[in-house]
Amino acid sequence: MAVTTATGTRAACRIGEQNSSINIGKEIAKAWDKSAHAYREDLKAMCALVSDEKTDLFAKIPYGDGQTVLREALLVADHNAYHLGQMVLLRRLLGAWK
Repeated sequence: MAVTTATGTRAACRIGEQNSSINIGKEIAKAWDKSAHAYREDLKAMCALVSDEKTDLFAKIPYGDGQTVLREALLVADHNAYHLGQMVLLRRLLGAWK
């Protein structure tokens, strides 16, 4: 999938899967897998929305207070990057990072 950049080109959205090396209980592992799956599905939907040539990234969202699709996509990216950093830190503190 691709996203329009400031230069007008489309950059690819990559959604990967990575197995964890942390030993956890079955219930926690199942909940983690469910959350990770939901995250990936939501990310795919956002990538599909912003990469669709028919999507006007600068149009105001009808049910919002002036927000645009681009603004919301940037907020999602920022939010996800913040939490990814938290997960990296936790894995390092737990000694679960290769």
